Amino acid sequence: MPLNAREYINQLKTGLKGTYLFFGDEEYLKQSCLKQTRDALLDESTEAFNHVIISAANNSGWLDTLAGSLNTIPVFAQRKLVELHSLDYGKLSEGTLDELYGIISELAGYEDTILVLCALPSEFDAGRLPKAPSKMYKKLSGVVSPVEFERETAAKLSAWADKHFRANHVFADHTAITALIEYCSTDMFVLASEIDKLSFYTLSKGNDHVDPKDIPKVCSASRLTGAFDFTNAILERKLPLALELVSMMKLRREKPEFILSGIIDTVSGMYTVRCLSDSGKSKAEISQILKMHEYRVGLYIQASASQDTAVRLRDVLRSCLDADIKIKSTMIDNYLILDRLIIGLCRGDIWKS
Repeated sequence: MPLNAREYINQLKTGLKGTYLFFGDEEYLKQSCLKQTRDALLDESTEAFNHVIISAANNSGWLDTLAGSLNTIPVFAQRKLVELHSLDYGKLSEGTLDELYGIISELAGYEDTILVLCALPSEFDAGRLPKAPSKMYKKLSGVVSPVEFERETAAKLSAWADKHFRANHVFADHTAITALIEYCSTDMFVLASEIDKLSFYTLSKGNDHVDPKDIPKVCSASRLTGAFDFTNAILERKLPLALELVSMMKLRREKPEFILSGIIDTVSGMYTVRCLSDSGKSKAEISQILKMHEYRVGLYIQASASQDTAVRLRDVLRSCLDADIKIKSTMIDNYLILDRLIIGLCRGDIWKS
């Protein structure tokens, strides 16, 4: 299994060794770990001698440059850091891959040089871990320590956003943070910028608490469809649209369990709000009972209105939870489980109570 960002940072504190392959979709965490690596290994006075950054883009001699940089010892320091960027691993010939494998294998015996292979999501396909790793991943994982930078879970992303707001001396509750993520993106680079904009706007009004109604006024809507819109497509039985949206998510290599968790979270909210609404509770009362901002309560009421009864939302939620168990407990392809769920929900085959 690859390391995650937190496990890598723990290794950085105890001491790195050999080669590390940075891959995955979350560039913000990837660049953050790379910066921490530079700060830990390099000294400002000798950095010019001991920090080598190689770009393979339009550089036919990158392999020779890499080999040469690894054969020299650190200058006036104990460690040297070498980084390799802009390499499309999927386009490497077998011969070139074998040469790279050999160079990295030799590095394993060195104590004074750390090599980081830093790949963009489009440059390295690890396959579907852990069930079906790609051929490239299986080969390289024999000589490197893979570090996967996945999109953060909703809970971890919310906690990170909360810390970012607090650093700006602004408070945002769970409802505001969730609304921001759904409106903007789950990409941490994008969110960092949008959090700053929203924080400064909030402070400019003389407030220190984020109002979710300000999000559309200040922030940029994501071009990517979030869990809320995707769930609505499923609930409204728009099968072509739902399949198109899930195809977009697959191209972005979003994990099926993350896609499903977004649906479960959204449907669960809709179901709870719908039950309270059907019992005669007002929007304000529901907001108070659930500790949820009225803006979000209103979104859930509007979205759930297309369902005849709360029972249908309950049945959808049960079907999603069953699919979640299958994804976590069987060897069936996770995307296949997700596709079957979406088709069944859109056709109404598993909505019957």
